[in-house]
Amino acid sequence: MKKILILLVTMMLCACSPAEPMSLKDSYGQYKQEKIVYANKKDYIKKKDAYNAYLVYEINKDACTFESDLKYQNIQYKKVELSNDEKEIQEQIEDLNQANKSIDDKITAIIASSNNTSSNNNSNNGNINVNVNGSSSAGFIKPVNSYVTTGMYYSSGQYHGAVDYGAAGINGLPVYAVGDGEVILAEALTTSYGNYIIIKHDNGLFTLYAHGQAGSIAVSKGQRVSKGQQIMRVGNTGNSTGPHLHFEVRQYPGLYNNRVAPLDYIPR
Repeated sequence: MKKILILLVTMMLCACSPAEPMSLKDSYGQYKQEKIVYANKKDYIKKKDAYNAYLVYEINKDACTFESDLKYQNIQYKKVELSNDEKEIQEQIEDLNQANKSIDDKITAIIASSNNTSSNNNSNNGNINVNVNGSSSAGFIKPVNSYVTTGMYYSSGQYHGAVDYGAAGINGLPVYAVGDGEVILAEALTTSYGNYIIIKHDNGLFTLYAHGQAGSIAVSKGQRVSKGQQIMRVGNTGNSTGPHLHFEVRQYPGLYNNRVAPLDYIPR
C-alpha cells in the first residue's frame, strides 16, 4: 500500500511539472523570424505609402496639366474670337468708307444745287457752341429712347465717328428726328448703312440715322421734319451684327469727314 501511494504521488508531481524550457538557440531563431516578418511589414507599409504619395503627385500633376491646357485653349479661343471681331469691324469700316464716298457725292450735289442760300450758308454752318458738360445750343433731343452702347471708338481702338444705341429690346423702337430740318437723303442700301436717313437741320448741322428696320422709313428726300417726329424704326439692315441705331452728327457741308462727337450735341 505504501508503495502504491508513493507511486501515485510521483505520478502527480510529474504531471504538474512545467514543460522543458525552449533552448536559447530556438528562442533566437524565433526572434530572428519575427524580426524578419516585422521588417517585411514595415518595408511594405513604407512602399505602400510611397506609392500612394506617387499616385497623389500624378493626379495633381494631371490636374494641373489639364487646367493649363484648358486655360491655353480658352486663351487661343479668345484670340481667334477677338481676331474675328477685329476683322469684322475692319470690314464694316471699309464698307462704310466705300459707301460714304457715294453718299458724299450725293450730298455735295444736293448742297450745290440748292437755291436756298440762307439754308446752305447758315450763320454758323453747324459751328454750335459746346459746353464742357456736353450740353450745347443745338437744341437736339435723343434720337431713340435707349442708351449708347458704342462710342466714338470701337473696343479695338479704331475710330467709329458715331454712337450706337444697341441695348437689349431696342429692335423696332421708333427713331426720331433730333431737330427741325429737311431730309436730304432717305435710302435703303443692302450693305453699309442699310436703311438710312440724313437730315440737314436749320442750325447748319447734319444728322445721320442708319440700319433702320426694313420698310420702316417714314420720310422722303426733300421733306421737312420737326423735332421729335418719327422717321423710321430701329433695325438690323446693312452691315450690322445686331439691331441698333447708328447715329452721326456732321458739321457743314455734311460730308463723312465732317463727323463730330454726337454726345456733344444731344442729351446723354
